[in-house]
Amino acid sequence: MAITSIRRFPATGKTRVAGSNALVVGAIAVLICLAVWEVGARGPLAGGPFPTVGAIAGGLVGLVGEATFWSSLGETLMTALVGLGLAVLSGVLLGVVLGSVDFVYRSTRLIIEVLKPIPPIVVMPLVLLLLGPTTEMGVFLVFYGCLWPVLIQTVAGVRDADPVLLDTARSFGFGRLQRAVRIVLPGAAAFIVTGVRIAGAAAFVIAVVSELVGGAPGIGRDLFVAQNAGLYAQMYALVFVMGVVGLAFNTGLGAFEKWMLHWHPSVRREVVA
Repeated sequence: MAITSIRRFPATGKTRVAGSNALVVGAIAVLICLAVWEVGARGPLAGGPFPTVGAIAGGLVGLVGEATFWSSLGETLMTALVGLGLAVLSGVLLGVVLGSVDFVYRSTRLIIEVLKPIPPIVVMPLVLLLLGPTTEMGVFLVFYGCLWPVLIQTVAGVRDADPVLLDTARSFGFGRLQRAVRIVLPGAAAFIVTGVRIAGAAAFVIAVVSELVGGAPGIGRDLFVAQNAGLYAQMYALVFVMGVVGLAFNTGLGAFEKWMLHWHPSVRREVVA
């Protein structure tokens, strides 16, 4: 009889070297971009809305030392996280219902197909009339923009559940709630996490846009104010902060995916021998 064993192998030295090389290449690319920007700011673009790298760094240092900057950054992060959390909770609950009950799925499919292509910025004027330029307005726009990928992925995962497992659980007397918790949700986890990653990538962007265009409090509104005031060094410093926060947001979502799906074959490093 053949014996099947599952062994976990640590990362090899080649993998570590490849990762180090990627970091070095990325750092070199960043330095080249900064050098090109500096040459342009001191040469053909001098005197325009393109400050030098040193001026932008000075603007960044000035921002970090201001309490209002941290308050605005906290507002933006709170808007993105609260809106994303509400979207995930609502999307998963609705997705389980829509995916489990075929009549409800067929009844609402047309409505979902009509609403999901509408971007949040299109509904912003209506939301502004109802809520004004407030944090609640930003939270609603993030919720609206992030709901659809989570909902659609959850429905797809629920409808992809193995019917044999469901019938077996039903024959053992499992109720609808037990089947959903023990079979449907674990089977749909990969779909749901994918939807959360798609939504999470958009959450921070939507939050900033709601502040930049809609006037909600946050670093997006600070960016708009700096642009109108001609504070270009501060404006580009805020753009840099947005890029760093967006990168951290995506990195955190990647870590969340690995934590949630540590058992999934696409995440774990296991070899069947």
